[in-house]
Amino acid sequence: MGRTWGSCCELQQLWVDPTQRRKGIGASLVQAFEAHALARGCSTCDLETFSFQAPSLYRSLGYEVALALEGFAPGIVKYTMVRRSAGHSP
Repeated sequence: MGRTWGSCCELQQLWVDPTQRRKGIGASLVQAFEAHALARGCSTCDLETFSFQAPSLYRSLGYEVALALEGFAPGIVKYTMVRRSAGHSP
């Protein structure tokens, strides 16, 4: 689930059944979301994920950490991650 606003899109929720993980489903869903966002004129995608969720998946898809917020449970970090499409100027 996500939304677009202007040239930005936000991936709000992504969940894959534990028995189906590590099969490329999550990556395919993110890429499909980005394709829809690009078709709507978006050049920047952002999302939030915790350290125990899927930051490595998003890094592998080109997302970078824009903010790391600590202070939840010990050792838990909440990341805001961003990916800009090719040709985007900050």
